[in-house]
Amino acid sequence: MPARSALLLRSTRLAARCTDVIDPATRQCVGRRAPVNAAETDRALSAVTVAQSDWKRGDAKTRAAVLHDIENRIEAADRSTVAVLMTRETGQP
Repeated sequence: MPARSALLLRSTRLAARCTDVIDPATRQCVGRRAPVNAAETDRALSAVTVAQSDWKRGDAKTRAAVLHDIENRIEAADRSTVAVLMTRETGQP
């Protein structure tokens, strides 16, 4: 089977196992997510542990600067997008 056909077949099988993501406010499907196995979860948690350790080693002034930068980016962004995402996350208008 050519590589492209094999990739398409794997994509089709994965799509069939995907789970709908439901907006709790509207009960409508707003996306789909792929299944995640234990090994993938372990890899993600390991990466988070390393990142947290790196963050902890930084001094308070550096961490504050990073957080202020994030705050400035959020404030400069279109807040309506964030509002929609927060509404979808909590299910509250």
